[in-house]
Amino acid sequence: MTDWQGDLSSVFAILANDDRLALLRELLKRHNTQSAGTSITTLAEHAGVSRFSASRHLHLMRRVGLVVVERRGPSAIHRLDISRFEVIEDWLYPFLDATTKTARNT
Repeated sequence: MTDWQGDLSSVFAILANDDRLALLRELLKRHNTQSAGTSITTLAEHAGVSRFSASRHLHLMRRVGLVVVERRGPSAIHRLDISRFEVIEDWLYPFLDATTKTARNT
């Protein structure tokens, strides 16, 4: 297994959790806004998880590069790291392309 495959396996393992997906959806909602990030408290509230759970999940997502954190005074602001999602897209593209071609031929 190459390094990027092991890396990708870790990312998919992190994505295999409903609470983490909810947190990522909340981060995505804010991605193209001027602030492009949010606090753990706000994320937890909107994702429907406890602050403790959000903190734990965000830590795991930071470890695999899906989320970055920026300190703004006493606050930690979390946002998506889109470059990691581009790696996922690159890996998925051949499968999506094959699906599209198969659908056109049926």
